[in-house]
Amino acid sequence: MAISLEDYRLKLINKILSASSQDDVKKFVGTAIRSLKENKVHDHVITRFILKTIARLEVIKIEIKDLQQSKNIQTSRIELYNISFNVQSFI
Repeated sequence: MAISLEDYRLKLINKILSASSQDDVKKFVGTAIRSLKENKVHDHVITRFILKTIARLEVIKIEIKDLQQSKNIQTSRIELYNISFNVQSFI
């Protein structure tokens, strides 16, 4: 059974929140986007996935009081934002 993009987004966000370092966050984000590309998801769908993930992280950040989780959210938002400009060339 295929996983929906919403489920995939939630899984990624949970990994981001539980990451022990910013390097782990970057690895999780990169792996998630690479996986979408490898599964032949269209670039415009990946861009929407990224933008919705960033929006969700912005909402979650308001509620987060843990410093590590806050740093993880900030790092992931930056990483996702940068990838969104180069989805076509991201491998």
